[in-house]
Amino acid sequence: TALTLSVGTIETLSASFLPANANQKDIYWYSKDNGIATVDASGKIEVGDFSYSFLKKETYTGTRIAFADRSFLQESLGNILIIFVAVAGGSLIILFLISVYLANRAIKPIKEAFEKQEQFIADASHELKTPISIIKGYAEGIKYGISGDSTEEFCDIIIEESDKMNNLIVRLMEQLQYSSV
Repeated sequence: TALTLSVGTIETLSASFLPANANQKDIYWYSKDNGIATVDASGKIEVGDFSYSFLKKETYTGTRIAFADRSFLQESLGNILIIFVAVAGGSLIILFLISVYLANRAIKPIKEAFEKQEQFIADASHELKTPISIIKGYAEGIKYGISGDSTEEFCDIIIEESDKMNNLIVRLMEQLQYSSV
């Protein structure tokens, strides 16, 4: 039996096979215009924007075919996909923020140590420049005869400032030795 539908008409499809022991019980659906309806091999029927599935069952009175609207299922799957993408994206952002926080927390002591080291080097260089300038000034005074009768006093100052520099270098070396342990 063939059923021809006109545009805008609605028909309910049902099929019964008689006799019940008939050999050929296949039902074929086709449309000359695929824009109206299509059926794939898995039983998915698409009519316009709607999707239907069908189930064919043999009963004692014949073959029954039931159609089910798949629109809700497809909409639910779309919503689940959107929720999954949103949760996954949110999780990635949260993990990124946590990793940035932990990385900054781990780097903070290292940054503080570098700042202390820079300050220490600045202080040490200042402490070394002062005695060197004094020694140089008094040595030039002796060389150019500015010291006059105070040459021995100039030499005492040079020796005193040299001792200060030596003590400072010894403390620096001890500090480096303790910090490396």
